[in-house]
Parts: sequence; structure tokens; C-alpha cells
Amino acid sequence: MKKLLSYLFALAAVAFAFTSCEDVPMPYDYPNSGNNSENVDPNAKGQSADNPYTVQEAVQLIKDGKAPTTEVYVKGIVSKLDYYNANYKSLSYYISDDGKAEDMQVYSGKGLNGADFNSKSDLKVGQTVVVKGVIKSFDKNGTTIYEVDKNSQIVSIEGEGTQEQPGDEKGLSKENPYTVKEAVNLINSGKAGSTEVYVKGIVSSVDYYNTEYKSLSYYLSDDGKTEDLQVYSGKGLNGADFNSKSDLKVGQTVIVKGTLVNYKGNTPEMAQGSKVISIEGNGSSSETPSTSKGVSIEGTTVTLTNSAATVGTATATADLSSLGFKDQEAVTSITLGDGSTVTFDANGETNSPRFSTKSKGIRVYKNNKVTFNGKSTIAKIVLECDSFQGTDYVGNTTATVTFNGSTAEYVNVFTGTSGGGTQLRIKKITVYYAK
Repeated sequence: MKKLLSYLFALAAVAFAFTSCEDVPMPYDYPNSGNNSENVDPNAKGQSADNPYTVQEAVQLIKDGKAPTTEVYVKGIVSKLDYYNANYKSLSYYISDDGKAEDMQVYSGKGLNGADFNSKSDLKVGQTVVVKGVIKSFDKNGTTIYEVDKNSQIVSIEGEGTQEQPGDEKGLSKENPYTVKEAVNLINSGKAGSTEVYVKGIVSSVDYYNTEYKSLSYYLSDDGKTEDLQVYSGKGLNGADFNSKSDLKVGQTVIVKGTLVNYKGNTPEMAQGSKVISIEGNGSSSETPSTSKGVSIEGTTVTLTNSAATVGTATATADLSSLGFKDQEAVTSITLGDGSTVTFDANGETNSPRFSTKSKGIRVYKNNKVTFNGKSTIAKIVLECDSFQGTDYVGNTTATVTFNGSTAEYVNVFTGTSGGGTQLRIKKITVYYAK
């Protein structure tokens, strides 16, 4: 009996021990328990506002392909205020370690502790900020931009800063803009870069109005007489839409902010998306007075008529798009189908006639001269011209033509004090000989 009781007591003790183990918590998570969260050391570099990355450290992480996909902290000095997004109440700006370079863009970021920005002036150049967000790279027209991605927030702001952008360097402020000549030299030297700059010049020609984008393409120069720098598809004052071609006038002085490029390696240009910062002067209309004798314009057709001759049946033609010229190639002469020639001359102007693939023909600028050398007496010349964005490029209505037997001379006369009036963009030439 004693042995039986001892056995029963032992059995009860074992059962109690197993039951008690069920109430003891696990000292750690097993690998397969379902808890796979990655533990990040809160004291590690970039993981707190007290130990943030410098701008250079953040940029280097991106370059090395080691930038985390989670939010990190970056400390830098505001070097440039780019733009305020009124829809999202966010601000895009640049930071660097010295407050001078544009090393990292904070794209469409929020303010202190995620609050909305109310205007561009809520943040100032020179202030030191700690920003929390995801760091990454972004390709912009072939240029790598290192940035803190959208929806970041500022954790801290130090210093008073200044509202004005740094303006000590040429071209970086409206107070110290490039001249047109300086901008063109910068482009031609390959040193324009991708940073937006300020350029001051006089409108020499208003080219065309884009109804879709509500933008204008126009030309600038330092004297308002030559087409030295094209502002391509630019916006108006402070980025506003243009409503028509007449919103900007030849002779007005403007400061334009945008990116300088060398279009196709041969055309100095301020790229699409620029905006006018300031406009001075009233300028003048690019329209010209009544057509001179012998020159008539109907739509895109310009007719040069010799009143002393009767039109016969013999003709000579040339389709200028089929002559094998390269884009922006200077043109001095062409040969018509019958072997007669047409010569082109700058006639003392800076801009000389040249071929354009856009207009599929030869562009004749202000006061340029075109001479037709026929096989016999010329009675009439018909020029089929280009039209773009609502503008017919049929030359100035002050243009002149002179006939002398088998020779005719056309000059795209411009009588204004600034600008260049209307280009003559010839696509096809037909010479009609006299009976």
C-alpha cells in the first residue's frame, strides 16, 4: 500500500510540473513565431534628430546605393528656396552643409512637425533645419538630383536666415542677372549647368504663342536688335500664363529665370518652363505697315510681281526641304530645277539666312537679301511659307522687291528701332518667266 501511495504522489507531482510550465511566458520570440520586424538602433547615425546625417553623408549614401527605404534625419542649411505648391501647401528647397551649394533638394516638403507651409517666405535661406524623410535620387533631363522625397517634414529650425537668395554670384539673383551675351557665352562654353539662372535682355522678336501651354517663344539680345538667345515656350510674369502673342512686346526689357541649354548643339536657348521675373517699358508692336509695291501677301503665300512683264508658261521650282541641308545650316545659294540660282545674303545683319528642320525651309531674317538669277526675264515669283501656332511667317510687309530682266532682288526690310519684325520662312520657290 505504501508503495502504491508513493507512486500516486510522484505521478501527481509530475502532472503539476507540466501544468505549471504552460503559465511561464516565453523568454524570447522564436524565429518562426511570426514576429519578423527589423530592429533599428535608434542611436545609429541618421535615425534621430539628435544624430542626423549631414547633407554630404546623405548624398554619399544615395550615390553608393545604400540609402535606406525608411525615413531618416538629415541636417543642413537652406541654400535656396525653389517654389511653393499652393495645392499641397508644400515647399521645395535646397540644403547643403555650408548653405551655399544646392547639394540636396527637399522636394515638396512640409513644415515644422508636418504642418502646412503658407507661403514661400515661411522658410528662409540661411536657416539650419533637420528634415525627416526618405532620401533618393531623381533624374531630371539627364542630370541626377539628390533629394529628400515628397511628404518630408521639418523636425527643427534654427536661426533667422534671410529672405533673399544668395546674390553674390553672377546670374543667381534678379539683382545680379547675366546679360544675354554672358548667358550665350556660358552656353557655348558648355558651363551652363542645370541650375536655373536669371538673364536680363531686351525683347528683339516675339516668335509664336502656344495655345496649348499658354506660353510664348521669343528672342532676347542686349541691344534689342538681334536674336541672340531664344526663350522657348516660356511663361509670363511670375509664372503666369500668357494669353496671346501681344502680351509681350518688342523693345521691352525683361529679366527671365530658367535653365540655359544648347539646343541640338547649335542654338543658345532658355529651355521650356522659364518665367518672366520683371518687365520694363511699353515696347512696340512687331506688326509692320502696308505692303510695298510688287509684294503681296495672302495667307502663307508671298507673291513678287514684275508689273513690266507678262507671265508665261515656263517655270522653275525648288522644294527647300529636299535639298539636304542640316538643321540651322547657313545657306548662301540654291539651284532651281532649270539650273537657275537663288542666293541668300545677311546684308550686313548678324543673323544670316539658314535652314530649319522645324519650318522645313530657309529662314530669312530682318534686312536679309534674296537674289533670284533666272534663265530669262522674270515675271513673277511665288514663295510658299511656313505657319506655326497661328503666325504666318511671310516676312515684313515693308519688304521690297526690285526686278531687272532675269534678276530679282527681295529684301526683308525692317524699319523699326528694335526687334526684327516677321521672318520670311520659305518652304518652296516657284519662278515664273515672262512670255
